[in-house]
Amino acid sequence: MSKTLMIREVWLWCIISCIHAFWAGTVVYCLLDIKKDLNMYSQQCTQLFNKCDAKVTNSEAVILSKMDKITMSVSANKLFVNKDGNVQTRCLSKLLLSIIDFKESFFNDALTKDKIYKIKQIFHVINDNSIENALDKIEKLNDKEINTFKKLKEFLKIIISRFHYRNANLFEKFLSKWVFIKNNNSKLWKNLKELEFYVDNNHWNNALNFAKKELNSFDDLQSWIINLEDLVTIEKNISLIYNQLSKHIIASSGNE
Repeated sequence: MSKTLMIREVWLWCIISCIHAFWAGTVVYCLLDIKKDLNMYSQQCTQLFNKCDAKVTNSEAVILSKMDKITMSVSANKLFVNKDGNVQTRCLSKLLLSIIDFKESFFNDALTKDKIYKIKQIFHVINDNSIENALDKIEKLNDKEINTFKKLKEFLKIIISRFHYRNANLFEKFLSKWVFIKNNNSKLWKNLKELEFYVDNNHWNNALNFAKKELNSFDDLQSWIINLEDLVTIEKNISLIYNQLSKHIIASSGNE
């Protein structure tokens, strides 16, 4: 082998070694960079979960603090007015927790006939007509087919999809199998999207007021508006029960 060929071979191996070293260094750098990003995302996720845990803990602490203040403001055997106008031995915290649980069941789509029956039995001993009437309204409205906010959200999306498909041209109908095309120039479409925004963010009173004002002439939405009005009525009656219960607490405290 000539000297020239040997020099070329040496240079070739040097170049190959440099390329290999550069490639290995690049891989290592990328892996380290990815690891760094993963660590950063992991820290961010940990911080986020810690914040969520802190919020839950704080919320729980606030609720327990309020419950403690209420129970400490009265005697251990706090009494309520019974049917005879006297007081009965029923734990105040149990009554408060029952209405809180009732409200949570409603918002978590778990308000069953059995729970309504139980709450009616608990509040029946107070002998308050406004509470009994509110519970009767809740029981009646809860028997309807669409009796949860979750179902109402799903129903609205179906209405919007049907409206979009019905008013789309052939090309848009073909594309709708894969993509959802918005008609931003339509006032009705804009109103539907604004209504959907209220619903997605659980702004039910705003959604009801907006639907009645801006979409009252949209026939496809009439039954939906009625169902929304019923659910808002249930929510208001639950608040009425809570307010009436507060009045009984204040009244019974004054009789101690």
